[in-house]
Amino acid sequence: MCYGVFCRGHPQTLTRNSANKSKCAAARKLNSCGVASPNRCSAGFKPQGFAPGHSCDEYPFASTLEGQQAGVSGPSAVTRCVPAGQNSVQGGKISGVYLKKNSNAVDKVADGSQFDIKFNFGKGAVGTGYCAPNAATMTCKTLTGSQQDN
Repeated sequence: MCYGVFCRGHPQTLTRNSANKSKCAAARKLNSCGVASPNRCSAGFKPQGFAPGHSCDEYPFASTLEGQQAGVSGPSAVTRCVPAGQNSVQGGKISGVYLKKNSNAVDKVADGSQFDIKFNFGKGAVGTGYCAPNAATMTCKTLTGSQQDN
């Protein structure tokens, strides 16, 4: 996410747009490490796949208007091959931001509403060059091995 925001110009304010499932699916296909199946995060990708147990993570998220417009009317999404379990946990956390806590409540972030992405590195955090807690050390050099602009 840091690289997408600080180096590729993607916004930190996103708009939830998950009611239209076909738009979400199309964005995932367009932005998820390429449209080829298997994608570059798959062990079966040729010429050289990624280690088994990985999946593709994208920013901006496919469930947002900005993610659905990435690569169409703006910069392409930024993707990274991540352990599938971590990607699943992150998806659950995003859903937790969107969704109501119980059946009697309204969604926390209604479809069409905006929310902000914040970075909190915590005390003693180091981060990477483009995601450093100290902006003076930020660098947008070449992406690391599992990251890629689509």
